[in-house]
Amino acid sequence: MKENGRQCLPLKTSVIYGPVHSRRLGESLGINLSPTGRKICSFNCVYCHYGWSAVVVHNSSQYENEFADPDEVYRSLEEFLKENQPPDYITFSGNGEPTTHPQFDNIVSEVVKIRDRLVPDIKITILSNSTTSGNPRISDALRKLDLRFMKLDCGDERTFLRFNRPAAGITLSGIINDLASMNMPIVVQTLMADGAGGNFNDRNLICYIEAISRIKPESVQLYSLDRPTPDGSLRSLSKEQLGSIAEIIVAETEVEIEIFGRRPQIAES
Repeated sequence: MKENGRQCLPLKTSVIYGPVHSRRLGESLGINLSPTGRKICSFNCVYCHYGWSAVVVHNSSQYENEFADPDEVYRSLEEFLKENQPPDYITFSGNGEPTTHPQFDNIVSEVVKIRDRLVPDIKITILSNSTTSGNPRISDALRKLDLRFMKLDCGDERTFLRFNRPAAGITLSGIINDLASMNMPIVVQTLMADGAGGNFNDRNLICYIEAISRIKPESVQLYSLDRPTPDGSLRSLSKEQLGSIAEIIVAETEVEIEIFGRRPQIAES
């Protein structure tokens, strides 16, 4: 997929993909609950390696017929786990925000049962953009997972609107309130990017540190770009720059920071 001449990754075409080598999760088997024909998400991030979202929406119920069929998810997962070496993790991820699937809670319950029956030692995780974490139904489903990686790229509302480009009705203050109220262990994932469209600015960093102090996650995973982005103004931060940011965050919050540099080879997670 090309966005203004930049080669973004094509959308996943199946509900199960990988395992792919992830910077954060090792060999991760992906579960893609999002549509395969077009990108439907609650964010339209300027850095998304799948390109711009065709539909940016908070409530996706009207698009339910485009999302993954639950029975196909269960069948495909069982087939893979029976026929292949178990991965390090099973991860809800893919073309968009997994929790916007109208049947996300039921799917999580069934995937956990399949895991318990076939590969009980494998952990189930999610890469979420945090836009639904205040929904009690979603929160209950997230609690059933072993690890929850929740996105927070910004602390400043203006930067958030420009960088993550949320669906109508989604606010940064709401996301921060929801993350602070989850009452379960979470890891915050943060992508920092420089450039005209980026989130690397003093005001955003000050507000971001305040948000992390309030949320009190188990840890923060800090990383930058290593794929083409739909917004060509973005520039990747070096590992040294990320390290300097991490030192400031740790000093102010005492939250553990893990830094991820560029991959030696571009992967898909």
